[in-house]
This record gives sequence, C-alpha cells and structure tokens, in this order.
Amino acid sequence: MSPDPILKPTAIVETSGGHWQLIRTPQSRRPVAAFFQPDGTGADPESGLWSAQGTVWQVEEQLGFPLPHAVHRALQRSEPVGQHLWPPPEQLRPVADLGPADVPDSTIPRRFDQVHVVGGDSQTYGRLMHGDQPMRSWQHGRYRLDLHAVSKVQQTGQHLEFDVAYRVWTDGLIAFAGDDLHLAGFDPFADEALRHLAGFPRTSRTDSDLTARQADFLAHHATALTSMLLPPTHPYPPGTRISAQNTRSALTAVGTVVDTARNAAGDLLYLWRPDVYDLPGHPYRARHHGHTLVSPHHQVEPTLEAPDTAIDGPDGSAVLTYGSRIRTIDHPGFHHATVLRARLGPEELFYDVLPDRQTAVVQIPATDVVPVAGTAWPTTVTILEARTAAQVPLKNDEIIVALRELTTTISTPFGPMARVAERRLPSLDAALDPHTPDVPAPEQVRFTRTSTRHPSVVSIDQNQLQLVDPTHGFMTVQSDAYAAALTRSNADLTQLLTSRQTVALDGSESHATLAALTAIHFPDVSPARDAPAPDPPVDGPTFDLDL
Repeated sequence: MSPDPILKPTAIVETSGGHWQLIRTPQSRRPVAAFFQPDGTGADPESGLWSAQGTVWQVEEQLGFPLPHAVHRALQRSEPVGQHLWPPPEQLRPVADLGPADVPDSTIPRRFDQVHVVGGDSQTYGRLMHGDQPMRSWQHGRYRLDLHAVSKVQQTGQHLEFDVAYRVWTDGLIAFAGDDLHLAGFDPFADEALRHLAGFPRTSRTDSDLTARQADFLAHHATALTSMLLPPTHPYPPGTRISAQNTRSALTAVGTVVDTARNAAGDLLYLWRPDVYDLPGHPYRARHHGHTLVSPHHQVEPTLEAPDTAIDGPDGSAVLTYGSRIRTIDHPGFHHATVLRARLGPEELFYDVLPDRQTAVVQIPATDVVPVAGTAWPTTVTILEARTAAQVPLKNDEIIVALRELTTTISTPFGPMARVAERRLPSLDAALDPHTPDVPAPEQVRFTRTSTRHPSVVSIDQNQLQLVDPTHGFMTVQSDAYAAALTRSNADLTQLLTSRQTVALDGSESHATLAALTAIHFPDVSPARDAPAPDPPVDGPTFDLDL
C-alpha cells in the first residue's frame, strides 16, 4: 500500500508558534487556503488548526497580517491542490471568527521569521515586506491606511480611472484588504484617495461577508477614522497639518499651524512650524514662540502627508549621521535605534547605533536599516560639539555628513581625529537650514497675531501632552503633572510662575497655558486639596510629532 500523499504548500510563513501553509485551491471563488501548523512542543491535537480561505486578499483579512508580494505571485502561478490533501474539515478553526483581541500573537510572523516560497529563495518576512512598500501611507494612533500598486487603469472621457490595491489597519492588524478600490477623477497619490479609502469599507462589503474583526471595525472605528480625515476649513486651527510655500525659498514644506495672523490689509496669514524644525541639530528645535514661518492663506493647504523627516527627496542624506533615527529590516535583537556614527568598512557602509531601551552599541550594515528621521546639523563642527557633550567619541574610518559639508576621520598618534571639512555642499532648503548662506534672507512680513487665549492640545502618548500656545509656542508636558496643575487656580499658578525669573507672563495666558508652564517648571506640583483632576482641554485636531 502506498503512503498517504503529503500536502506540499506553495508558501510557508513561519511564526513564533508554528507556521502557515498556503496553497492554491481548485475553487474559483475561494482560490487560496491557509492552514496554521503549531510547533510540535505546543501543539494540541484536540484544539484543531487555524485556517483561512478566499482570495489572497481575503486570506490577509482573516490572518490579520500582509502576505509578501512574492507569496501573492507564487500562489497565482502554482498548481491547484486537491481537497483530498487538505486537513479534515472537522480539524479546521476559521480565524475569521476571531475578534480583535483574540488573534494569537503566536500566529503573526515577526520581521526575522523565515518565508519559504516554492521556486524561490527563503528570506525573512521583514526583508520581503521591505521590498513591498506602499506608494502612499497614512497613520494616526491605532489606524493606518496603505495604498499599494495600481491594479487597473482605464480612461473615461478626459479622465483616468484607477483600481488600486489597499490595506486598512487597526491596532496593528489588517481589517480590510483588496485590489478593487476604484478612484475616479483623482490620482492614487492624492489625499482624496486616502479619504476615499477610509470610507470604502462601509460600502464594499455586505454584512454576511464580514469577519468578526471587520464587523467590530465598522461598529466602533469607521466613523472615527473618516472624521479624522475630513479636510478643515479656513481659518485652520492650531495643530492642523499643512503643506505651505516656504517664505524663504521656492520649496514647499510640510508642517503644523501654530497661529493665524493678519497683515495691514487684513489678509489671513498662517504662522506655522515646519516638521524639520524638530530634527536633531536644527537651531529652532527649542520651540520658542518665534520659531515659525509666515505664509498667506492661498499658499497653505491641509495635508495628510506624514511628517517630513528629511530622509527623502533632495534633502535626504545618503549617509546618516549622529542623532538620526533608524529601524531595522529583520534584526532579531531590536527594531528602532539612534545612529551614533557612520563608518566606512572595506566593502560597505555600516552604522554604530544605540537600540532603544538598551545600553550596548550595535554595529549594523547600512543595507540592513531603514532611515526613519534624518538630522539638521548645519556643519560638521556642530555635530562634533554635540557628540562631545554626549560623550560619543570619534572612531577610525568615520564619515560625518552635515547639511553644508562633509568630512572623514583619520588615525593619529593621539587617536582618531576629524579632518577639516573636505567638501562644501549646497544647502538650499531654508526650512531645514534657516541660516544657510546659499538662500537670500527673507523680507520681513508685518502682521498681527489673531487674538486667542486657548491653546490647541496635541496628543503624543498616554504619558505626555503637547500644547500649542500663540505666545509661548509648543510645550511638551508630563500628563500627571499637567493634570495636577489644572486643579490649581489661576492666581495660584501665576504666583508659582512669577517666582521663576525665566518665565515671562503677559496676563493673557489661559488656565491651560498656566498649567502647562507650571508642569514644565514645577514637575512635582501637587493637586489642589480635594480637587479631582479634570480632563485636558481639546481645542483643535490632534496629531503625532513623535519620530
């Protein structure tokens, strides 16, 4: 008697608790099936196997994680597997029945887990997904929208129409995915495409087709998501994300509204802060209230662009330097880190990085990291001064790149030393380098700030708040200290603050501003006796500035 035939999957995706086997089926409506095989040590034969079936996109929706494009292609070209080779139906448990909190972490691949594809090499999940970057992405808090490749283009009259692949995420899991998002009258890179995607799940599925996670999304998240993406109207409140004409050059920059103003003719102006002001090395990183640009309202429009971190475009450095932020592609030991130095090896560039929440420096090839945020050091001297203060010594074979120049280190009897800057670089972005000698100084714009006493509250995380005040600018405060200060009276807060000579009050400060200043200068402030801490005020849209 011949042995029972063995199921030979088209692709295998490993996880911490086992692996997913993916096959192509003979069914036209449900052409892909996936079965989760737990590790032998933790396998319970009575519990059954997690399973998913449908189109490759529907399988992603059920699994909760994306399948690399290499897996998509392999399933499209593979031969169907007869159902007699599948696990018995009574052993299968649909993952589509799992709610948002029930998806086992052991079934989700990690960046360093292996993916095996028939006819191809085995690679890590992280490296395969690194090659599948979306063409447009938006993320805020627990939500994320991705627009991927265009699957179909057709012309109707004078307009092009597109069908686009997409993924809608919540809490790190895919809720909706497909390649049938139809865009008519605008291109896939436009903000309107993201707004269209946010509302698409409501109209694209019937109740009978929904997974448990999709039903939960439509019931509890769909309205909040579409509301976040609604475009504001003039005058945009503080905290609004905008794309504006840089008043010192022909470049357009992305940033945040700090306040509105009027010129002598009464025209609406916006005072705004470019994202790049927050990069390490930028002279305006301190967030003083004068660190803003001024643009007329017709040169300002709201945007869903991600924060500009100077890693793309003409200002993106080919070599990262001290203070840059990176994430690894598939390193098993850490995900995010800060660059300490760039070094030239015999055949490749590599970085010395300090992983988050670790104390040991790690060397990693430049090809194994993805830049997350660059820097804005104007000269190599400013980099060296900051490194000296932080006790980051020079090493041999370093390359140090600033906005206006670059240099390398040499070995001397006294240890590694930096050469005098060998090469001058053009520095043409006045937002990234406001004191650049390569861009003429701007004309002074006379204006009067719009009168307002209430700051915009900008959330960062559960431990911190960020407030935007027209006079005192951006303030980052600890949530517990801020909540305690809010319980004090205005007179009490003013008395505390006037005891500090470094604090200048003009009498127009709101209670929220006084509380924020107190939380900064008196972080151990205690709440008023028997007074509950009120909720922090919300006066405008929230956004994330955490890089």
